[in-house]
Amino acid sequence: EKAELRCAGGVDYALTRKRVKNLNLRLAPDGSVRVSAPRGVSEAAVDAFVAAHAGWVQKALARQKAAEAARAAA
Repeated sequence: EKAELRCAGGVDYALTRKRVKNLNLRLAPDGSVRVSAPRGVSEAAVDAFVAAHAGWVQKALARQKAAEAARAAA
């Protein structure tokens, strides 16, 4: 499935339409943000969902970078 690159709430993310029931927000190991959404959900609704979770995304990215730094220092 082809991912569409979008931005909402200051978060760049890849949107994939799938046969899922809910919106799913994932942070990949490379730091990219991926969202899977049901086919019937509007892009505006997906953008609103991502914007509402922007704070979580920023904190998770910070935790991920701190963990990488700790591994590099060890």
